[in-house]
Order: sequence, then structure tokens, then C-alpha cells
Amino acid sequence: MTLLVVIALLALNFLVRLPGPTREAEAVSKKEFGGNSSAMACSADGKIVYASDGYKVYRSTNSGQAGSWETVLE
Repeated sequence: MTLLVVIALLALNFLVRLPGPTREAEAVSKKEFGGNSSAMACSADGKIVYASDGYKVYRSTNSGQAGSWETVLE
């Protein structure tokens, strides 16, 4: 009986640690980044996303959805 309880607890622990569903990232724009480097950062809730191509910085206030990007620094 104890062995069954241990196995059940280990199985529950494994299931709880599985990652949740994820979304595919959408492109900032249809054109390629112009720089030699790129960087991305987002807020803790993922609502505000920043992306840089080494020359410009873009911001999305809608979780990186297409059409929500604006240039904030050139």
C-alpha cells in the first residue's frame, strides 16, 4: 500500500511540473532585421515586448501580436 502511495505522489509531482501550453512567436514585421544582432525582452506577464535588431528598438503592448509593433528608438 505504501508503495502505491509513493508511486502516485511521484506521478502527480511529474504531472504538475510539465510545462503549460505555449504560443508561437509572431514576426515583428515581414522585413528582415537590419542589424547583426537581435534581442528581445518582455514584462513578467508577457504583455509588453521589446525587440531590437541592433539599429532600432520596437515595442508591442499586445503580447507581440502582429500589427501591434511600433518603433520606439531609431
